[in-house]
Amino acid sequence: MTTLLEIREDIKNIYGRFSAFILPAVKFLLALTALLMISSSIGYNKTLAGMIPSLILALLSALMPVNAICAVMAVVILAHLYSLSIVVFGTGAVLFLLMFLLYFRFSPNDGILVLLTPIAMKIGIPYVIPLSAGLFSSPVSALAAAIGTVVFYFLSFISENGATVSGSGTDELISSLRFILDGLMKNRTMVVMAAALVIGLILVFFIRRLRIAHAWSIAVISSAVVMLIILLAGDMAYDTNLSIGLVFFGMIISILIAEVLIFFFFNLDYSRIESVQFEDDDYYYYVKAVPKVIVPTKERTVTRFSKSHGGTGRGGYSDSYGGSDDFDYQNIDDAIYDDEMEKSDIYNSSADSDGQDGDAYGGPESGAAEDSGEAGSERSSNG
Repeated sequence: MTTLLEIREDIKNIYGRFSAFILPAVKFLLALTALLMISSSIGYNKTLAGMIPSLILALLSALMPVNAICAVMAVVILAHLYSLSIVVFGTGAVLFLLMFLLYFRFSPNDGILVLLTPIAMKIGIPYVIPLSAGLFSSPVSALAAAIGTVVFYFLSFISENGATVSGSGTDELISSLRFILDGLMKNRTMVVMAAALVIGLILVFFIRRLRIAHAWSIAVISSAVVMLIILLAGDMAYDTNLSIGLVFFGMIISILIAEVLIFFFFNLDYSRIESVQFEDDDYYYYVKAVPKVIVPTKERTVTRFSKSHGGTGRGGYSDSYGGSDDFDYQNIDDAIYDDEMEKSDIYNSSADSDGQDGDAYGGPESGAAEDSGEAGSERSSNG
């Protein structure tokens, strides 16, 4: 467990240091995945279809906010629909207009869910959207998940029936419009899936706010069970043709992803719960404190080099340096050299001062000569 906690902290530190590069990279990958999915489903516009146009648009999207990326995806979809049929283009434009009005009115900060929901449905794990979004957002985020669901099934319908709705005559246009509207309104699979995702997200939100131990994990598992029941009941009632095996597999993968998110963002140690009671002038307070699971901070050893009188190190410097085998003697040699040069300067300066003193007083030899000269003169005078 300690190893996992250390990995978690390392990942958090890496994200904190390089978030300015990680976020654009994530946006690029998200936009590229969405564009490739659109091209594979409804790639009727040859100018926008393909890897090169998708890469260019994804690079531009990496510098945009999430809501702007949603708008770019909508424009690309409408361009493909226009290449197919004017009726399909008009229907898609009205549909996107209504969805964007609802989106910007109620949940303008959940654009990431609008992008991720079709992608998750394409790879078979749409249940990860409500299980994850319910942990970090509010119930209004269910609207963004529902919009993403409608977009996915709309694109799937156009992809499967492109030849049918591509007529250009007046009668064909009217029949194509009716066919598209019937395909959306009577798509019971879309209705059942959207209902399951919306209910699952709201259920996660309310259960994870309960004052119980392991509330987040309980919210994820209970919501997954409820979504599974809704999907199975809808399949039996409306013959939605859902694959039960794929539903179970996608639900398990979604639960695992949600548990990983819980480990990173809400990992609590319920074995050390404390109940705290205190009061002020107006109220008594009863508080239940649940500590977070944290990894102890690694102690860092600071290497210090100091002169040791009588030590056993090189040049009188102690070799005690935090237990590392990688010892840099070059720094010690430089320090010894500087010290010896300083001593030499002091010696030379003292020698110079002594010489100056000798010159000032005649020096010891000149003093002796003067004494001998005086003695000789005295002897000659006495003689």
